[in-house]
Amino acid sequence: IHLQKGDTFTVPELKKHNIRFIHDKDKSRKGKFTLKASDHQLFSLPDTINIQALSFKGPYVLTNKVLLLSRGELGTISHLVLDIQDDDNPSDVVLRVLDPPKHGHLILLPADVKVQMLRLEDLKRGQLRYVHDGTSSLPDKMLLQINDGHNVLNVLLLISIIEKKNGK
Repeated sequence: IHLQKGDTFTVPELKKHNIRFIHDKDKSRKGKFTLKASDHQLFSLPDTINIQALSFKGPYVLTNKVLLLSRGELGTISHLVLDIQDDDNPSDVVLRVLDPPKHGHLILLPADVKVQMLRLEDLKRGQLRYVHDGTSSLPDKMLLQINDGHNVLNVLLLISIIEKKNGK
């Protein structure tokens, strides 16, 4: 049964599971509606029902490539390096640094400050940067945790520092 504002349903319909809430994935995952019970003579006070649609599809990795940059430089972690997708609730996805890089740190533009947590949209906008500390160490890595509030995924991002050739 598809209900609109002011529509009614019966207890037997509810018991037969004929009344369901179906979430439109293009709308907010949070919502509410108000119900009043009646026996056609007396009416209850309105009661608000809050709804939180749960995610059953977790985030997943489309691309995870080695970030290449020169010693002491800044590298952009773009979708060409790390691309994460969440089909049902991308706005809820958070990336957390579980194990930071040893020879550099992450910054989030435009603030240019060290970051330990960011949103998926920050990554999609190309705002995440790795800043190498200038040491002669060539490999680095970091462990990221991707979480949409219900599903968790750990991702190891590798970083390779390439030597500049003389004269370049």
